[in-house]
Amino acid sequence: MIKVDLKKLNYSIDAQMDAGQPYMADLVSAIRKASPETDVTGKIPEGFWNNVDVRSLNLMVVPEQFGGLAATQSAISRVISFERVGYEDPGYAIALPGPGLTMPPVVAMGNDKLLERVFSRFDSKKPLWGSFAITEPHAGSDATALSTFAEKSGEEYVLNGSKCFITNGARSDYVIVFAQRSHRRGRLGMRAFLVERGTPGYSVIRTEQMLGMKASQLAVLQFDDCRIPEENLIWRDDLPKFSDALSAAQQSWDFMRPMLSSVIIGTCQRMHSELTRLFQQRENAGQVYGDNVMTLLRRYQTKIDGCRLLALQAAWKYDRNIPMSKDASMAKAMSSKLAIEFSEACHHIAGLDGLAGNSYFNKALRDCKAFDILEGTGDIQRNMICAWHTASLIK
Repeated sequence: MIKVDLKKLNYSIDAQMDAGQPYMADLVSAIRKASPETDVTGKIPEGFWNNVDVRSLNLMVVPEQFGGLAATQSAISRVISFERVGYEDPGYAIALPGPGLTMPPVVAMGNDKLLERVFSRFDSKKPLWGSFAITEPHAGSDATALSTFAEKSGEEYVLNGSKCFITNGARSDYVIVFAQRSHRRGRLGMRAFLVERGTPGYSVIRTEQMLGMKASQLAVLQFDDCRIPEENLIWRDDLPKFSDALSAAQQSWDFMRPMLSSVIIGTCQRMHSELTRLFQQRENAGQVYGDNVMTLLRRYQTKIDGCRLLALQAAWKYDRNIPMSKDASMAKAMSSKLAIEFSEACHHIAGLDGLAGNSYFNKALRDCKAFDILEGTGDIQRNMICAWHTASLIK
């Protein structure tokens, strides 16, 4: 057997990723301490927010003209930051406060008054969330099949319907609800509405019990004769005639998928680091490994680096207003597939060390099962990639 020096195999995320973002070091440290407790209780510890710069987290994805952080205005910077958080705990990456997915549709279709109203609230030392509500029990992958309906009544809209799997839904200060104004018009009848917490007729039915990513939260929301003022319609008078809210939703997915991919990549990198550390511990205890171990670790590092480049490419295009929906889907589909494959491989290779209840590999396996579903399932991403590729061949 050839003895392999595993100490030379060091791919851990460097502290330079925190450069220019001083709040990141505190955030990473706080997550590292809180993550084991959260994985047991399913809750973020009460004192967690006292140990991080909440105001900076609130403002991470707020546009700079409304007080957002200059350091995270580019998609590239967000991808780097979210990989760092995903390395510690992907559930916390999803649970971070701020407008999240609601930012793109508000910017794309909201008037100046609405933009100020939505974003100004995040300049706060209290964690605040916005939620994006489009998925329904019978309309998941087909976003045009919404049954939630908004009926005009005088100077108000009356919302009726339900939404499911809404990220941070029970925590949110407001929710952007996608609903039909006219089923006959299909996607052209879709509109987005701002619904504030506490609005009569708006309720949280339940939060789902999570197998993994336990810091995150998925909620079921219900709207029963929920009356909202007409100024809460997210719409500008200067929008093109055939504008629709689904196009704004696509902007949200383009915005989020590179970041989510980076979270997944961070988790994969952590698994790689933990597996390398496990081999080092076994080697120090007298076990000798051959070239197959080095080959295994390098093969998965190559795959991780490939997914990282896909996410960075999508982010680079986003920053330059280059169409990148296909790139975002490719990054999401490839990274989530890799996460499931690698987590199962780690579990198998680690043996009893992977089966232990407090093992990182145990947690990672549960976390990675969610990646293929979040922000569009892997099957849907692959269908979209094929559709874009086919369209390019026809052209």
